Amino acid sequence: MKASAGFSFQPPRHRFNPAAADIYLMRGVLFDAEYVDETREMRLWLKSGERVFSAVEGSFIPRFFVEGEDPEKLARVVEKIEIRENGRIIRPVSVRTVEMKRLGNTVKVLEVVPEQPKDIQTLRRFIREMPGVRQIYNYDIPVSKHYLISCGLTPMDGAEVEGEMRGSEVILSAPPKPVRLAVPKLSMISFDIEVYNPAGSPRHEKDPIMMIGLAGDDGFRRVLTWRRFPTKLDFVEVLESEKKMIERFVEIVRERDPDILLGYNTDFFDFPYLRERARILKVKLALGRDGSEIVARRRKFATATRVRGRIHIDVFAMVDFLATIGSIRLVHYTLENVYKYLLGKDKPDFEFTKFVEAWEKGGEAWERLLVYNLSDAVAALELGHELLSLFLELSKIIGQVPFDVVRMTPGQMVEWLLIAEGFRRDELIPARPVAETYEERLEETYTGAYVMEPVRGLHENIVVFDFRSLYPSIIVTHNIDPSTINCSCCAGTGERVPDLPYHTCRRRRGFLPEVVEKILKARFDVKKRMKDLDRGSHEYKQLNAKQWALKIIANSFYGMLGYPKARWYCKECAESVTSFGRHYIKWTIRMAEEAGFRVVYSDTDSLHCLLNGKSRNEALK
Repeated sequence: MKASAGFSFQPPRHRFNPAAADIYLMRGVLFDAEYVDETREMRLWLKSGERVFSAVEGSFIPRFFVEGEDPEKLARVVEKIEIRENGRIIRPVSVRTVEMKRLGNTVKVLEVVPEQPKDIQTLRRFIREMPGVRQIYNYDIPVSKHYLISCGLTPMDGAEVEGEMRGSEVILSAPPKPVRLAVPKLSMISFDIEVYNPAGSPRHEKDPIMMIGLAGDDGFRRVLTWRRFPTKLDFVEVLESEKKMIERFVEIVRERDPDILLGYNTDFFDFPYLRERARILKVKLALGRDGSEIVARRRKFATATRVRGRIHIDVFAMVDFLATIGSIRLVHYTLENVYKYLLGKDKPDFEFTKFVEAWEKGGEAWERLLVYNLSDAVAALELGHELLSLFLELSKIIGQVPFDVVRMTPGQMVEWLLIAEGFRRDELIPARPVAETYEERLEETYTGAYVMEPVRGLHENIVVFDFRSLYPSIIVTHNIDPSTINCSCCAGTGERVPDLPYHTCRRRRGFLPEVVEKILKARFDVKKRMKDLDRGSHEYKQLNAKQWALKIIANSFYGMLGYPKARWYCKECAESVTSFGRHYIKWTIRMAEEAGFRVVYSDTDSLHCLLNGKSRNEALK
């Protein structure tokens, strides 16, 4: 059998069944993964060279764990569970006693394997009401994420799959294996819609989409519309109707076959509006690489749209993340403002109130609207290209697909990193808090960072000292972890936390400090490699994105510890971190003043000092 271009093939092998089809071993870079509820299949999407293929497994079943007062006795009861629901009997297919770790301590728990992934919640609700049950773990991890972690796969890195080839699809005959592969170029197309808005706010049941702008990273530019006003713009394509325009949009995406489909605010506006107009006009938004329609996934504040076989990136979600960590500070995060702030470029503007007039009368305003629509798509494309490398590195670090990562908070990223590390260590994964626990946590308060009242006036000859990764370093140095705070083994001999009735363990290393230390060391190694590279080189830019991603993750651990909805929430840990932080900054202020400098301001991990006639070199000593 011949190998298709773009795939990494090894010679076919047969199953033990002589009638089996040929089995191929293939490699590609994993860029998306999804569990399809309707077919109960895990589907991986991989790219090798210029070709994309999917790998499908229908046999993966997640497991969860039950902690009880008497594991053996509880196991005999759990294995007999039978629940009739929706015309079928739900029961565990496997129940056994295993040893796992909870906050570093070995405990005996039940491993429960259901018949189907969707049975986990039904079984969990039934089991939690049983007498003698203390806690249930690992039950709220989505199947796709569970699969990636269990197989040790890293998105935006290589995976080796084997199975029967059916077109561009591999039916897996064995679990996929991680391998190291360079990431191929990912092609991109951005889009933007403009909507008729006579009532001010567009109404999807009445107001049509006027035009759809598209921009590709290969120079492709197009605006689709169905209004037949004269125009000299060569990028405009006029269709017969709104329905034909949407169908042409789908056709272009499928023809150009991008790996990444992006836009600005597409989760909140463009895709939801397109979906409703397509439904009304009876158009299939079959943008998926497998011919499937787009799939809406409900999230906390919006609906995220998944396009199978492509990475849908909402650039606004990227920007919102950067604003959350303080890397971008704007009053309004419009596309125009962000484009100017990040890339230093201006784009054409068009008054929202003039859309109707341009649509109805044509002329010069119509041409400006067409240009404006295309400029939105181009700006989104350029912003996406600028920010993509950071989020692909974050995806590799935490082990989750880019589609999910661009929509995560920093705390969620830390949690998924810890979940993956926990799986590797046989650590039980704490559940997210129930409403009652969350409310209780909200009532807990503690003293935060030290902020010195600034000395008023206009100052000059100032030197600024800044601790490098203060809070992550405190977590590592002082072994701050839910399992090490006030440990019983070091009562009276543990390291005291300044000004608090806590101590940390001196005998056993905590889970969190080990993970944070690994992150800090990785960043140090990356920055060391960067010193020998040209700042304009591709390798330097990639490494810079990686060190930035590592910095973001490291700095997010403290916030996760104090977040009431976090799995590893620990008020005592968060309180201890800020206590050590106050201790170090006050100690540094005293040292500066004893050396003859005047401190005029200090906040969290930095202090501003007047040189008072001293040189910069003296200050650095």
